Amino acid sequence: MDDNEVLDQLHKAGDAVGHKTLQQRCKFSDNRYDASRKNLTAKKLVVSVAGGRGSLELTDEGRALPSAKVKESLLYAPLCDVPVEDWKETLGLVPIAVDNTAMQGGRLTGGRWTRPDLVTVGLATFEFVPQLSMDVSSIEVKSFVSIDIAAVYEALAHRRAATRAWVFFYVPPHLETATEAQVFEVCAVAGENGVGVVTFGDPRDAKTWRVKQRASRVTTDPALLNDFISVQMSDGAKDTIRARVAEIKNPAPSDDVTASIIAT
Repeated sequence: MDDNEVLDQLHKAGDAVGHKTLQQRCKFSDNRYDASRKNLTAKKLVVSVAGGRGSLELTDEGRALPSAKVKESLLYAPLCDVPVEDWKETLGLVPIAVDNTAMQGGRLTGGRWTRPDLVTVGLATFEFVPQLSMDVSSIEVKSFVSIDIAAVYEALAHRRAATRAWVFFYVPPHLETATEAQVFEVCAVAGENGVGVVTFGDPRDAKTWRVKQRASRVTTDPALLNDFISVQMSDGAKDTIRARVAEIKNPAPSDDVTASIIAT
């Protein structure tokens, strides 16, 4: 976590900062500061600048990396903007809708732990199964400072009216090793409860998403699924789902069927 503190201070400064000043701002001992400086330099996120007693500044890679103390709310929209096709490797299907359900203001959604951050909805039909299959995934998004089993139980609460529950943890590349033990502990509890766990280094790039634990599918009362979508999701998402359901329930007749109807 020390590496992140150094990065965060440099992001705040926006320019090179003297080693001594930076060390004081981080409140680090000589050994802690030197260790973080060497780690970040090796990862090409910072570079030492000559002059006086020396300074440290962000490289282009370091500037491009969002400060790891980013608010969780700033992660929702970038995740929703990822093309639905790119969600397949993580969810196991291509959703028809990915919706930001956290930002609903004072809208009533049922009380504590009833409003997930994101919701995805997928629909499928099968050759030998008569019913329409619906996959509704609730997603709780957390930053690396909140890698804790409490996130699992929060996600589990959301699954009451969904078919799968996930926790997505934002873990910048330079903190993967430092958070490894915490993620492992969370995965152990998540696995016992069927909750999926994903870490991501960039919310906009699904290639940085890592599935640490697959979410188990549960059978949920269709009435609960319907109410969940109705209450939690935006009007735009509901329109998309409604149209796709209608399309599957009432498929357009094929050219052969149309021709037959006209002939009669």
